[in-house]
Amino acid sequence: MNWKVKPKIPSKTRKNLSDFDDISAQLAYNRNIESSQELENFLNPQLDSLYDSGVLNDIDKAVTLILKKVSSKEKIYIYGDYDVDGICSTSIMFDFLFRHLGANVLPYIPSRFDEGYGINPAAIKKLQDEGAGLIISVDCGIRDGKILSEVLTSDTDLIITDHHQIPENEKDMELLRKTAKAVVHPLLNDYPFKDICATTVVWHLVRAIALEAEKQKLLKNDFDPIKYLDLVALATVCDVMPLVNQNRIIVSEGLKQMRITENLGLKELLIVSGILSEEIGAFHLGYVLGPRLNASGRLETALDGVRLLTSNNAENVTQLAKKLSELNSKRQEMTKELMFESEKLLESWGADKKLIIITGQEWPEGLVGLVAGRLCEKYHRPVIVLSLKDGIAVGSCRSTPSFHITKAISREADKLERFGGHAQAAGLTIKEENIKEFADNILKYASEEILDEDLEKTLSIDLELQEDLINKDTLGKINRFGPFGFGNKEPIFSINSVKVVNTKRVGNGGDHLKLTFRKGVTTIDAIGFKIGEKFAKIKSGDIINIAGYLDLNKFMGVENLQVKIVDIQNE
Repeated sequence: MNWKVKPKIPSKTRKNLSDFDDISAQLAYNRNIESSQELENFLNPQLDSLYDSGVLNDIDKAVTLILKKVSSKEKIYIYGDYDVDGICSTSIMFDFLFRHLGANVLPYIPSRFDEGYGINPAAIKKLQDEGAGLIISVDCGIRDGKILSEVLTSDTDLIITDHHQIPENEKDMELLRKTAKAVVHPLLNDYPFKDICATTVVWHLVRAIALEAEKQKLLKNDFDPIKYLDLVALATVCDVMPLVNQNRIIVSEGLKQMRITENLGLKELLIVSGILSEEIGAFHLGYVLGPRLNASGRLETALDGVRLLTSNNAENVTQLAKKLSELNSKRQEMTKELMFESEKLLESWGADKKLIIITGQEWPEGLVGLVAGRLCEKYHRPVIVLSLKDGIAVGSCRSTPSFHITKAISREADKLERFGGHAQAAGLTIKEENIKEFADNILKYASEEILDEDLEKTLSIDLELQEDLINKDTLGKINRFGPFGFGNKEPIFSINSVKVVNTKRVGNGGDHLKLTFRKGVTTIDAIGFKIGEKFAKIKSGDIINIAGYLDLNKFMGVENLQVKIVDIQNE
């Protein structure tokens, strides 16, 4: 892996950041922050810096219609998606309308296996037959104008809330606008920050409804929208939104809210996940809580996730949290098997091609996205994984930062039954007879668009740490730049010319590498996960360069500084 150290902060910028120490100034410069005021704002995200909810497209129309339907006691359905963003946005909208407005409302999330992603016409007909006066889509619907125009009757009104890529064809967008009474979406007007998840869109809508409901004296009890920020933060991280601007504020405040959450289901999920509330961070949202919620939609029904997050029954949430945790363990085992199969399929496709497409026979549709993500991470190129059953393939796509996967597959829209997504993740459905031509065309396009250097694995180093900076004080300065995640990655440092004191492989099968090294007179412990075999030849006395994160190892009430190793180079 190539290491690339970020440029040193220029003297002019350093003067602009003279109120801050060298580490903070360099990390700020690495994030394109070049003034003291900018950095002060970044390090101290404030809720009052969130944009006004009323700026979102059609939000006033949506508020008026929802309150009208609530007052008339018409039946309202929240039509969500089966991932974490869909589960959280459905939960917030349902909980607010039911508990704070007394609405006649029910959640509905389609089956991944029987109904698929997005708006399903049979599902809409079913809801209409059950007397739906209003359907509110959350985290879906923006590309389903044609389906909705054909199936929706005059007895049912529709509000779309979504954040996915809008249709490229203006006629499709116009059709949706004619069909829906309101389309609340950050890409449809001059909303100042576009990269928000569906749960953030819903949270803004709920906040706007609450303000108007309070004026009309419709609120049944006290309401503070901050109580939902724990779920908004969870969805933001799990939907891989960049942790900058509004998202940084939401996740920072959402983590605070999660530590004191009154959500019984979320509390129980923290318990079964073994997370102490005071220690929870963005990592736990994306890699511990998120997978458990996702497991419900991947293997069974995502409505279990909604039930968990909206129930006030302690016994119910205990059972649901345990069930989701068990489903997640099952999902992990199944994913391992699919990864083994995918590597065999990859041998015939060729991992050297600039884009990977593989097709599994009747693979669980809920797991193809995980396989695509892991292959994308391993081979550092766009990946499309299809699961073929009865002549129809359902696929999941994951991509690298330089290649917009949704725009790429939209070029082949005539061969797809449906598709949608973001720059780095998408889903699609395609008939078996169209797979070869689709694969040939998109591979040709990728080969033309993706440069060889885009495929090189490069480790971006924030700066080299000298001996005097390897301490807890430096770690404290680093942590002020969190929460870390997509768009605001945790800083990686190089520590060069260190002497290995001792080393051993640990964990199941020696998967991990534990070593102690010395820099000058300072001795530091280090741990590298999943690199035990790669660096098995390192021995005591070797002089090496280490790249990794500064971290605290907490054990039996004792905290020791350590380095979490990302990569090692020989001196």
